[in-house]
Amino acid sequence: MRGAESLAPASLALALAIAAVAVGLAIHLGWERSHRDPDLSESDRRHFLSQDLRRILGVGLLSLLALGIYVGSRVPELIPVENPGRGGLTVRPNSLFLAVWLGVFASLVGTVAVALSDWSATRKYARRHRREMDQTRSNLVREVLNYRVPDDPGGSNGRPLDPL
Repeated sequence: MRGAESLAPASLALALAIAAVAVGLAIHLGWERSHRDPDLSESDRRHFLSQDLRRILGVGLLSLLALGIYVGSRVPELIPVENPGRGGLTVRPNSLFLAVWLGVFASLVGTVAVALSDWSATRKYARRHRREMDQTRSNLVREVLNYRVPDDPGGSNGRPLDPL
């Protein structure tokens, strides 16, 4: 198992880096939540609630990923077993090794899925706000172009003002 021993420092460094990212994301999430406007619309409140849940799930998955990499690199892939029929020892695959690395793979896939879901929801939120801003701008322009001065001594006689 010399290969597993040589992977120990690298897997520790990788696990610590992933754990640091998870901690950083958790701190950022807490800061973002504490600085959020308390007077949000219902749709914004729903968006941020689901965003917070997605990001908490992402932090949890990253934490599991870090733990799985750390533990999985220290679990032997083969274990010796006694073979009474043949006499002596044989080796067989370690089911714990398989379970841990399948968990690492699942948490990696889950992390990517949560990140893509968060990205998609953020795009949808931005598109909705962009449409609202465009509608507000259009309404303001329409209002300015249709503005009439009721009794203008300068002689506009109730005509729309020249916007330029």
